[in-house]
Amino acid sequence: MAYIVLARKYRPQTFEEVVGQEHVTRTLKNALKEGKIGHAYLFAGPRGVGKTSVARILAKALNCEKGITPEPCNKCERCREITEGRSVDVLEIDGASNRKIEEIRNLREGVGYAPANSRYKVYIIDEVHMLTNEAFNALLKTLEEPPPHVVFIFATTEPHRVPATIMSRCQRFDFRKLTTGEILKRLKEIKEKEGIKITDEALNLIAYRADGALRDAEVAIEQLTAYTEDEISLQDIKEVFGFIDKSFYIELIKGVIEQDDRKIISEIENIFEQGFDLKEFVVGLIDFLRELLLSRLDVKNPFSIEEDPEIKRMAGSTDEDNLVAMLNLAVELERSLRYINYSRAMVELYLLKMARIPYIKKVSELISGAEKGTPSVEAKKGKPEPPPRIEEEPLTGEKLWERIKEEILKKASGGLRTLVNSVVFENFDKNEKRLLLSNPRKTAHTDEHIFQIESVAKDILGYEIRVSITTPVQEQKRDERIGKGLIGHPLVNKAVKLFGVEDIY
Repeated sequence: MAYIVLARKYRPQTFEEVVGQEHVTRTLKNALKEGKIGHAYLFAGPRGVGKTSVARILAKALNCEKGITPEPCNKCERCREITEGRSVDVLEIDGASNRKIEEIRNLREGVGYAPANSRYKVYIIDEVHMLTNEAFNALLKTLEEPPPHVVFIFATTEPHRVPATIMSRCQRFDFRKLTTGEILKRLKEIKEKEGIKITDEALNLIAYRADGALRDAEVAIEQLTAYTEDEISLQDIKEVFGFIDKSFYIELIKGVIEQDDRKIISEIENIFEQGFDLKEFVVGLIDFLRELLLSRLDVKNPFSIEEDPEIKRMAGSTDEDNLVAMLNLAVELERSLRYINYSRAMVELYLLKMARIPYIKKVSELISGAEKGTPSVEAKKGKPEPPPRIEEEPLTGEKLWERIKEEILKKASGGLRTLVNSVVFENFDKNEKRLLLSNPRKTAHTDEHIFQIESVAKDILGYEIRVSITTPVQEQKRDERIGKGLIGHPLVNKAVKLFGVEDIY
């Protein structure tokens, strides 16, 4: 008989065997008991938590020869066909490789045919979010009014990418990540059945590193059994998966707490020389700082069998605020590394930043200060008093425009930014609430630009004003109109005679 990997060998075959998804299995079992069979289900959740396994169990429950039941027998021909993946009436489709409209049209044609030898024809579409919009649209009508012998089960790790029109036609079940305890319990069962030799510390680390995915933990333990015939230890895990030893982090964070820049750079050098994966290093750093914070808060760490005395001592050498700030910087570092190539420089920068977090002091320094009689005043906690309010002079004229310009340039871009840098203040009439700007460069502008300037002015002044932008051509035409209107006026005629002007306009 061919070898079967652990993840398949110990795949749950009944609802009772499913780990950590009681809210899903209980609902489905009750629906099956009462005969309330939905025509479409959506299973959403992270990888390796049992979505496809539950879909198969549901298919067996619908097609078991002893009738629709919450407890399929796994002995009849229908159950065995589904378990072995050879049932012609239960079709598992990979959404990533069957994402086009042509594949969905073929599926729709098959929906119309009755099941070959089962009660229901079940379509299980994994990673359904990978279908194209056209493929989803082709599914809509079939999904809304499917034949009575058809059940659709969709599985996805990204439910937000599934169109709302599809979601509204399905019963949605959200699968959660498994806890470390649930994964650990399942691994111990596999360990006993398979006779795997592994230390408790190693098993605990595998469960923790699985990050809520039971399948990942099963794959990891199988890989380790191939690596060594002896008892699997923590060292084996670190060698196979590149996990960084905690001693690296202890020495590194010691340097941070002691504000020893040379030590920080030296420890980072050691990490790079060992060839560790940078992402793995940063994730481990976040976990280590979290462990320090939990120890400082005197909270039991569920991922450790026993508390490391060195961790306890280090946690006592700083306070919660500093640890929170350091943890925040570590998370920022992880995010920043996605977008920059100078990874080593970035790691060094953030670790040196941690060492410069204000008020990091060793407990020994505080004790020594107290022994010398240095008075210490506990800072008062609470909201800081607001700074004294400075009454500003009313904004008028050119100062108003400078303020408006400053606010716009903080967030404006494109045409508005170019316009604001080009126009020149001309006049502000407070009575008419009108701001006049000149546009000597004849920069193109729209009504939307003027509206945005007026909106900023309203925020500053507290009332609405009108903004006008004139170009040199407009100003020249305006002057010409004014001049022509004055020709023939009695006062103008007297001035012409008095000063001897021969020609105006």
